[in-house]
Amino acid sequence: DGTGIRAPDTAENRELIGVHKNQHAGIAACKILAIHDVLNRVFLHIYLHPRSVAELVALHTNFNFIPSDAITIYDRHYCDSLLLDRHLQSKKPCVIRMKTKGVKVVMEFLKTGKTDAIVEFQIGERAYYSAGDRYGLKNKHPKFSKFKIRLIRVELSTGETEVLATNLLDEKKFPTSDFKKLYAKRWGVETAFDEIKNQLKLGVFSGYKTKFVLQDLWSVFIFYNIRSMFLQEAQSQLDKVKRNCQINRNIAISILQKNWFGLLQSHRQGKYIKQTIGWIIRYYEKRRIRPPTERKRKHMRANERYMTEKNYKP
Repeated sequence: DGTGIRAPDTAENRELIGVHKNQHAGIAACKILAIHDVLNRVFLHIYLHPRSVAELVALHTNFNFIPSDAITIYDRHYCDSLLLDRHLQSKKPCVIRMKTKGVKVVMEFLKTGKTDAIVEFQIGERAYYSAGDRYGLKNKHPKFSKFKIRLIRVELSTGETEVLATNLLDEKKFPTSDFKKLYAKRWGVETAFDEIKNQLKLGVFSGYKTKFVLQDLWSVFIFYNIRSMFLQEAQSQLDKVKRNCQINRNIAISILQKNWFGLLQSHRQGKYIKQTIGWIIRYYEKRRIRPPTERKRKHMRANERYMTEKNYKP
């Protein structure tokens, strides 16, 4: 998935990071494309690109970084025939939420009333030319060539109908009933973006220069991954003694930040790590099952809650 981040609005950042424009003005901002391991809660790959570069273009540019031994899950913003074809050709498993309007094959599938079917998907003329013009790829297929893909209907509790496309064609090995829970796992990347923006304050920078902006961006993602490793180990130990409890992630951040340099400088790191995990386990809370809520989308600027002040270094 991807997200946007606003940087201090300087000429240097506009030139090197990118600009987000609207009908009135522009600000320095970039987009972040992320490959996130939702089971281990770590980022596998991060790609910074200007907002003028579409997420699909950024994804095709970084397609080789997608692991072949995992199922890649996309939301409907990545509904693209060329992407489906690349996953088929590379044998990288994927699940993509399709748009239910404007895609002929999907609309015909919904009319049949079936919950699971293997259909022929056609590479459209626009996707064919985009392969070379936008993605820099050599399309090995003729225009309007077809390939087989599996479509699965998913009924939500809200009454909404979703359609998932996948190249996992074996119905016995991958039954229809698995895909609703599988796609729900994708929400882990949304949670990760929420944590790095609100808990780790991705939008707070220690300087105006581009080198400081990039330094702070990368340090947040690196710290997130290391914190996740500590949390995973702490949670597994907590599960053995406490049921339906989870580690307080906010306090875990404070504990790691407080002990970070001591951990790096210690000559007995194994003991220090064990001690730090022990401190993290002390602070836990009951698991709360929150009812599903309607997601309200906001403009990127409305989501920005932090401003970089001069001479302010958190």
